[in-house]
Amino acid sequence: MANFLRVELRTSKIFVTLAMKTVSVDDQARYARIARGAYLSVLHFASKALLDQTEKSRLTEELDQINSTLACFENSFTVAESNPHELERLTQLSEDSLSFCPEIQDLARRAQRFERECERTRDCVQQMLAQNHRLMAQCPKRTALPEQP
Repeated sequence: MANFLRVELRTSKIFVTLAMKTVSVDDQARYARIARGAYLSVLHFASKALLDQTEKSRLTEELDQINSTLACFENSFTVAESNPHELERLTQLSEDSLSFCPEIQDLARRAQRFERECERTRDCVQQMLAQNHRLMAQCPKRTALPEQP
């Protein structure tokens, strides 16, 4: 259970970082929603986990940090939607505030690379599917299987 909580915390941190670094307002909202979901998941399962005092204090500290970052971001997000200059300022502030944690930045870069790879794979699959449909359309329709000798 402790490993699950650590993974969910890391997921939340990654998506908070992505939300603060992306320019697209839609992506910011989506990433913040995912980060909040991971945060809430940790809150839900933390009470059921058997953790020692050190793990509990570390978990509480990380949860507080994520929650405060998310709360600041979510509050400023509504202001930034209506004011593009505010969005630029908040992006710069978030980059400055996250510079203390290279691990989060590294995870964010890896998540962005993974997202790009997923998009390329999706595009490739769509192209192969379209090619398959074209080839199937060119083949004559068979009503019965050929006879076996």
